[in-house]
Amino acid sequence: MSAELQKYEDDIFPVSVTFEKKIVSPEILVLDDSTVTVKNSSGEDITSSIIVTGSKANIDARLFATFTGGIIGEIYIVKFTGVSDLGNKYNFYIRLKIIDFITCP
Repeated sequence: MSAELQKYEDDIFPVSVTFEKKIVSPEILVLDDSTVTVKNSSGEDITSSIIVTGSKANIDARLFATFTGGIIGEIYIVKFTGVSDLGNKYNFYIRLKIIDFITCP
């Protein structure tokens, strides 16, 4: 699954993804095993510089992270990997584009 989002450079931007169509009860996501990673257009892992430390969380079949910063014009690939208590892995990709404020005359 995938989506495309835009955020302003200075925004603190929370994102949640759901795996509810993939996870079958009583299977649940395990936060410590689930990951959120971010790569820039060069393929470099910049997770620690764009995700707010400690913001990764989950509720039921949803995984959350909060993003900050970024370089205007850059498109980042964000990979949410939900790992269940049964060891199943579910991926959701987001293209996150950093945009500049539009100044109106």
